[in-house]
Amino acid sequence: MEDDDDLEELRRLREMRAQRQQKQESASSTSTGYDTLPLSFGSSSSKKRRTPMQPESSSERSVSSSLSLDAERRQTNAAAVLAASSAHKRGVIGPQRGGGTSSSSSSSIEPQRASSTASSSPIGPAAPPPPPPPSQRNPSRSSSSASDSFIGPVPPSKRARSSAEDSEATDRQPSFSSMSDAYEAFCAEVPISHEVELRGHTRAVTALSFDHAGSRLVSGGADYMLRLWDFGGMDAGFRSFREMEACDGHKVVQLAYSASGGHFLCAPGSAQVKLYDREGHELREFVKGDPYLSDLRHTKGHTAAVTALQWDPQDRDQLLTGSVDGSLRLWNVEQERACLAVIKTRDARLKRAGVTAAAFSSDGKLMAAACLDGSLQLFAKGKAYSRPRLHAKQAHQQGSETSSVLFVGGDTQLVSRGGDDTLKVWDVRRFASPLCVFDELPNTYGQTDVEVSPDGNLLVTGTSVRPTAEHSGLLCFFDRRTLQRRHHIGVGAPGTSVVRVRWHPTINQVAVGASDSNLHLFYDPQQSRRGALLSVVRKVRVRNNMDFMSISEGQAYAPNALPLFRDQSARPTRRQFARDRMDPAKTRRPEPPVRGPGHKGRIGDSVQQSMMKDLVRKTLKDQDPLKAILSYAKEAAENPMYVSHAYAETQPTPIFAEEEEDDNKEAAENPM
Repeated sequence: MEDDDDLEELRRLREMRAQRQQKQESASSTSTGYDTLPLSFGSSSSKKRRTPMQPESSSERSVSSSLSLDAERRQTNAAAVLAASSAHKRGVIGPQRGGGTSSSSSSSIEPQRASSTASSSPIGPAAPPPPPPPSQRNPSRSSSSASDSFIGPVPPSKRARSSAEDSEATDRQPSFSSMSDAYEAFCAEVPISHEVELRGHTRAVTALSFDHAGSRLVSGGADYMLRLWDFGGMDAGFRSFREMEACDGHKVVQLAYSASGGHFLCAPGSAQVKLYDREGHELREFVKGDPYLSDLRHTKGHTAAVTALQWDPQDRDQLLTGSVDGSLRLWNVEQERACLAVIKTRDARLKRAGVTAAAFSSDGKLMAAACLDGSLQLFAKGKAYSRPRLHAKQAHQQGSETSSVLFVGGDTQLVSRGGDDTLKVWDVRRFASPLCVFDELPNTYGQTDVEVSPDGNLLVTGTSVRPTAEHSGLLCFFDRRTLQRRHHIGVGAPGTSVVRVRWHPTINQVAVGASDSNLHLFYDPQQSRRGALLSVVRKVRVRNNMDFMSISEGQAYAPNALPLFRDQSARPTRRQFARDRMDPAKTRRPEPPVRGPGHKGRIGDSVQQSMMKDLVRKTLKDQDPLKAILSYAKEAAENPMYVSHAYAETQPTPIFAEEEEDDNKEAAENPM
């Protein structure tokens, strides 16, 4: 009976192990991955994001599986040792030492050793035996018989052992509470606890740029429109204060605010870059090159679409552009009629390699370019541009569009976001191979970029999904120091792809341009400052129909009347004020007068005044024409110049008829 009790105890251990394996398999099958992330359906109001569960990596799954196998082996070995020790004690201390007892004990030990060996084999645990009959499932009987035969402290019961084992297994495996704690700790570093949506575009948002102070944001999309957002003037409705079309038929590819915040550059997908002031007025347009010249050095500008744009971090008047025509160009803002330098990018066959992304280093000494042949080329500024200083020929898949490059880590590392669904980190000092490659990051947009956190420790990029997908794109965070993936969050509704990412260091807020035509702005009330926090606290003003019309008594409201018959004395309505503010011509600030000498074709005050004094013309507007003609009558009579002097001697004296005043007076005095 005692041997049967030991076998029953071993069977119960095996049943418990099988149940635990089933629970682990069910838990792993129901764990959330990329397809089951919680989705954030946006609205114009601020909201609290839910806590997503981060999927386990391959290393975590291998560690958890090895831990579970070790626990099973220890449990099986402990059961075998326990049974062997009980049999040994019964054979030594029992009242009989005959062969029957020893044979029975040895026969009960051998199956346990076999089961222990089978459970510790690398193939896997053996299948559990069939359950014992109901008569042998009485735990009180087995525990009482076992307690009678043991000497010393009673071993823990089955219920106590199972709870201890379950708690140990729970500690070894990541739980939902631990994931939630990890997410809360991550939110303490990254401002993603709250989100607002800025709506206005009708298609995907493909370009973003903050000004230096973080008070304004400019966005561009595939709808060809530019929108300017002012956080200081917006309420919780988040409406842009100005919109305009950058270039007809071309989506906006790149935007970049200047260091002072007074201007911003726009690459509208054409060959010409445009410069705007802070209010959105176009100042100048850079020249386009001659497409019929084969040598790019002889052209004044780009001949194909501009895909890369960035200001020089050291020289505020210079900028860098890259184009698919196979060239990088340096420009001066004041000289839009010709570029300063031309840098040719070539592939392995010394043919043109179109540029898809370009970037300056923080000190402005290096320029990185990503080309259509999958290569990365680094040029030193101010030196000969005949060949690149560093060249990685197969950095990404050939033919794919590398959408972004970025210098990080004190310009010692270069990060590239490829169209081959990868994110690679390169060491500039050892440029032959990447330091780390993050794969499985889908990218279907040519403007998907990578951004770095203000402290330089995190890298941020987005992923793309199909419009019919059941999940949304991800905003992924990577640790630059450990080269590991930290976390990710879903953005927008299902089928939304993440295109642009901007993380402003001053206000500590993350702006995301998505394919759902919305701007998603993430912030944290504890970590962020200004920016969206200025707008979310302002109540949206309720619109009233009477705000848009002011009709007084005795006034006819005729909006379609001709300008001649319109009543100009009526006060302008609120809608007219809003329309006038959106008109760049009416809100354009007049240019101040030039002080001193002339500049850029404008005449200065001193020169202008002197020229106006000399060029003042005498006009006849204030003279009487009859008096002007009669002033020459005496001179014409004394000195005739035309026909009269030829007949001066023979011409009779003209006799004019005189009025008979006397006859008229007599007729008036003596009426008939």
